[in-house]
Amino acid sequence: MVAAQGGPRDLMERPEAHLARAPLILPIPAPAAGRVGRIDVTALGHAVLALGGGRVRAAEAIDHRVGLDRLAKLGEEVGPDRPLGMVHAADDTAAQVAIAAVQAAYALGDGQPGPLIRDRIGA
Repeated sequence: MVAAQGGPRDLMERPEAHLARAPLILPIPAPAAGRVGRIDVTALGHAVLALGGGRVRAAEAIDHRVGLDRLAKLGEEVGPDRPLGMVHAADDTAAQVAIAAVQAAYALGDGQPGPLIRDRIGA
């Protein structure tokens, strides 16, 4: 799919050959040990925007080095040995803001997550 849009054919096999690394890559510590019960994915999107990895207006530049990676999924255990994910940031201030946003986006518990489908729209 990448090649069909004019990108390099080996992007998935060798991303480091085509994409610059963020200056700072840090783990996102889980605020406590537990199981992921809920994720506010809109908040995760806003965290990426704040890092510079997206744009609100078409004229804004995108920093392709930054973003979130290896995020914990619903039902996964997190804790001291298993972070919520990794943040790729341009500087420490942006990284700390993103870490706080991701931590706030996750609700942890000790049981199973809620249903994956909350409501159905239509007949």
